[in-house]
Amino acid sequence: MSQEESRMRITVLTVPECPNAPLAVERVTAALAGRAAAVELVEVLDQAQATELGMTGSPTVLLDGVDPFAPAGAVPSISCRLYREADGAVSGAPSVAALRAALDGAGLPETAVPGDCCEAAALDANALEADALDTDALDANALDTVGRGGQGRRAPAERGLRAVQQAVLRHFAATGAAPEPDVLEPVAATAGRSAVEVLDELAREDFLTLDADGRIAAAYRS
Repeated sequence: MSQEESRMRITVLTVPECPNAPLAVERVTAALAGRAAAVELVEVLDQAQATELGMTGSPTVLLDGVDPFAPAGAVPSISCRLYREADGAVSGAPSVAALRAALDGAGLPETAVPGDCCEAAALDANALEADALDTDALDANALDTVGRGGQGRRAPAERGLRAVQQAVLRHFAATGAAPEPDVLEPVAATAGRSAVEVLDELAREDFLTLDADGRIAAAYRS
């Protein structure tokens, strides 16, 4: 079996234009923290498809086809789905902590982060907000998350810009390294775009910079 074939497949099932789809994909990306997995976003159009794929409300997250958050007696549905946090709060997607626990329980191995970035890897991605990164804890040779004298900006919500920008920052905070474009594909797909298209626009608008190969060279705190 090839390495590609052995990777865990994470499927986010949503109805079209589900407002919580970007949140679910962002949290999956943050929970992975650089671990190898194939993430895909699948739109479910009707009840029959929900039954076929195992969607018990939108969004549903499957790990190799299994819903680790399915409540007892849950039935296939194209309705909205809510998730209860550990503190009793209700959210439109599983928390990063819950997703991380599910990934660990499913046997997804940790990925060592290259370089001197132990402090950054130890940061709790579930507690981080894109506008409150502690850059003092990060390796000086890693990405510049402050930039421009600390005058960061939040990207517009349109065209997947903000979702991808926040996914980049969360990935960096969790791993100390920039995400590869393919890691961002599911996030960009929620806006009907490719990661390359969104990254190019973010670079043109000076929300981040790309190297000659189209990889993220610097990201600015929002």
